[in-house]
Amino acid sequence: MEIENARAQREHEFRMAHAGRLEEPQEERDENGENIIDDSGRAERRRRPRSQTLADWVKRYGSALKQVVSPMPNEPSEIPQFFESIEAIFRTFEVPEDLQPKLLLPFLSVKAKSLISRLSATELDNYNFVRDFLLSEFKLTPREYKLKFDTATKRSDETYIYFAACLRNNLRYYLRSRDCMDDFDSLFALLVSDKLKSCLSSGALNYVLALEGQDWFYLQR
Repeated sequence: MEIENARAQREHEFRMAHAGRLEEPQEERDENGENIIDDSGRAERRRRPRSQTLADWVKRYGSALKQVVSPMPNEPSEIPQFFESIEAIFRTFEVPEDLQPKLLLPFLSVKAKSLISRLSATELDNYNFVRDFLLSEFKLTPREYKLKFDTATKRSDETYIYFAACLRNNLRYYLRSRDCMDDFDSLFALLVSDKLKSCLSSGALNYVLALEGQDWFYLQR
């Protein structure tokens, strides 16, 4: 009986010790395997790992984009193609929206960098605002796209294939600036509106253009 009692006592002590270890809090460790301890000595999870800071994300995406993105061209007519290209790359690499304006800056031309120096920090954090601002500063407005398309002529040193590509790009830039790329009804109305404006007298046309601004008027049925 004494042997049985001793064995039972040892089993009881073993179970109690094991249960105590299970109740002890598990220490959390960071990405380097070190304990994360607050002022009270208790482990807590770090809110944002070091690898997810803004500077690290910009550096990570920036290194990848340098391999595939070309600098902004100095020729204004080629700038829309630059923005279309870099936006497609942003989608391919799944670049977060808050990083896009920061990743755009290294690829801008010298003149473009001098232009955006006038923008506030809030404006510089908005990719669409920076893009539209630069297009406006380089006089790449919807009217300019339309004028380039209407007045385009083939140079003697370019092929018809290249000339057709230029026409296609100018038309695409114009339709995109008018938000008519994927809407047939809007495209239909835009073509009719442009034709009507081409038939107005100079005084009436200037009046309509002044009212339109950067927008355009739909026809009333």
